[in-house]
Amino acid sequence: MIEIRSAEEWAAAITTEIVPLGVRRIASGFHASVDRRDLGDDVRITRASATASAIRRTARDITSSDDGFAIFQLNIAGAGRVSQGDRDCRLDGLSATVYTTDRPAGFEFSNGNDGYLVQMPRELLPVSDSELRRFVLRPLMGEPLLRVCVALLESAREEVSRLDWDGQAVVTGTLLDLLASLLRSGAEGSAPSHSALLGRMQHHIDRHCSDPGLDVSALAGHFSVSTRLVHSTFASIGATPAERIRSARLRRARQLIEQTDLLLSTIAAECGFGDFSTFVRAFKRAHHVTPSAWRRQHLALRSA
Repeated sequence: MIEIRSAEEWAAAITTEIVPLGVRRIASGFHASVDRRDLGDDVRITRASATASAIRRTARDITSSDDGFAIFQLNIAGAGRVSQGDRDCRLDGLSATVYTTDRPAGFEFSNGNDGYLVQMPRELLPVSDSELRRFVLRPLMGEPLLRVCVALLESAREEVSRLDWDGQAVVTGTLLDLLASLLRSGAEGSAPSHSALLGRMQHHIDRHCSDPGLDVSALAGHFSVSTRLVHSTFASIGATPAERIRSARLRRARQLIEQTDLLLSTIAAECGFGDFSTFVRAFKRAHHVTPSAWRRQHLALRSA
């Protein structure tokens, strides 16, 4: 846990642990704390609390960081407002909303705040980009589901260090399913989204991406549906099953490259790639560098 007492420390902590942000002002006697846990698949849970402050994410901040995330903000105590574009959402007591990291945003909590931030790649949420745009900064209703979220996040934060990768995948899938349920049924003024089948398929892909036999036919067989339905289900969010399977494998590969000393050929096999050259091509297409270059860059950052 990081303890913070100044504007400079606050800016550094949220930039390092969440996304680059700037501090506009803080209250006299300011104090805050930030405690982040990584679940894998680039899903991060951060418990953050602070006395009154105002922060913002500018276009310049966006250019210096990954803009492909959605952030679910679950407020437990305190009150304030979050704004992005032409939308504004008030968080007061137990309340929640979602926003994205690809657009400037402002956060002003005149009464301080305490809660959770769940940061995840947008592609993991079983909603299309257009649907997510509709949900951005809409109050997420449904106190029972929000309380379930609090309990799950508290348990995940405490237990994640004791979970292996499979255990983390189960928790991640459960959490994403719950967040998708909130988005589908809890966004005030929004219509329910498409079938929960998409969420279950994505969860299955995340858990079984290491299986080289995982493909459209395998998904259809597991869920007892036609391959046509599998394709149309993913098409509803502008994706294909093959893209989602490849993306899950690459996320897992990136995690192993950064966190282990395994040979790259071993990582390719453990992530479900049929051969090493296919893995290298897919990785370079997604990240614009080879797996070996990615590992060197990561090691350089860690030693800096």
